[in-house]
Amino acid sequence: PGITPETIETCSRLLQQNHENYHVFFNSKIGFHNHIAHHLLVALGLGASSDTLERIYKQQKKIQQNIKPLHNQKDFDVKKCLGDENYHHDYMEFFKKELENDKYQNKIEDLIEDYVFNKDYLSLILNGAYHAFIHLGYALEFQSKLMAIEGLAMASVDRVNVHEVIKYLKNDQDQ
Repeated sequence: PGITPETIETCSRLLQQNHENYHVFFNSKIGFHNHIAHHLLVALGLGASSDTLERIYKQQKKIQQNIKPLHNQKDFDVKKCLGDENYHHDYMEFFKKELENDKYQNKIEDLIEDYVFNKDYLSLILNGAYHAFIHLGYALEFQSKLMAIEGLAMASVDRVNVHEVIKYLKNDQDQ
């Protein structure tokens, strides 16, 4: 039927449920990512009905890992917890507050730009089979705060040897 106000509302509601209930990984041992948001937004973009969006969500949620509770604030350090999937929920809260602060004033473009070009985050965003990068692309395309928050949180907890990647990027630039 094409994109309608009803399908936008359905998709938004399901994305919110995913955001509130499920972890970025459905299998954290192997690092398999939660694809609910990707499936819903592609289906919405292709004109799926609300019923189809509901079926996608119902099927995908069966394999998801529940979101973990927030840690005590004193235990969470934005830089020291990078790469630790146990802090996914904490990073989502961190980026939600970042987005709402005076610097960004809910402008997802500014938040994404600052982190994509931040030396600590550049390699993280490109890790994890580009899942965080895909999320951030959807955030910009659909003007979705949730996708921006999730994409940056996902980048924060994907496992990567940051120093090796940065070293590689630096060596590549020197040639």
